[in-house]
Amino acid sequence: MAWLFRDKAIDYETILEIERQADRGAAIIACAYLEEFLVTAITSLLVDDKNGIEKMFTGMGPLATFSAKIEIAYLLKVITQDAAQDMHKIRKIRNDFAHNLRTLTFDTPYIKDRCKTLLQRDQLRVVWEQLMTSVGHISEARDVVDKLLMPMMTLPDTPRNAYLNSIKFLIFYLGVDTLRRNLLSALQSHHQQVIE
Repeated sequence: MAWLFRDKAIDYETILEIERQADRGAAIIACAYLEEFLVTAITSLLVDDKNGIEKMFTGMGPLATFSAKIEIAYLLKVITQDAAQDMHKIRKIRNDFAHNLRTLTFDTPYIKDRCKTLLQRDQLRVVWEQLMTSVGHISEARDVVDKLLMPMMTLPDTPRNAYLNSIKFLIFYLGVDTLRRNLLSALQSHHQQVIE
């Protein structure tokens, strides 16, 4: 499975844990992983104040829930409305697994139906084609797109794969956008220093 890494040691362990888990554990851990990337994307826009950020994002803070994080990310233009809707679908599936004592799997009918609204293999191919067109002849970018999306396109269309592939794609989307914003910020800062 293709995943985006931030800290190879920590992320690699998380990804291995997701892959060896049964459906319930995979759903919960993968969603938590996505939530961490979302927090990173949001906080990249905020003042670097660890205490203030901790108050906002933990405990009873206004952004402590995944739902609140999704909404603020959308309002700050960190994610699109479509990405927000997909994250809410993932959140609801995660909640089904986390808060239901019955035996659930990705093949449980109502979870399977929810997963049908997530990223399927034919949609991944369209996204891959669009990204390859948009990066043009930049070989490094084409390599990254191939490395992340090709493995997902070879997996069978199952509810579990739709759920996990949607999370992988959203993590990729958040990672690329955060990198883009950080690069723009660094360039603006450098430009300001040159002017001064």
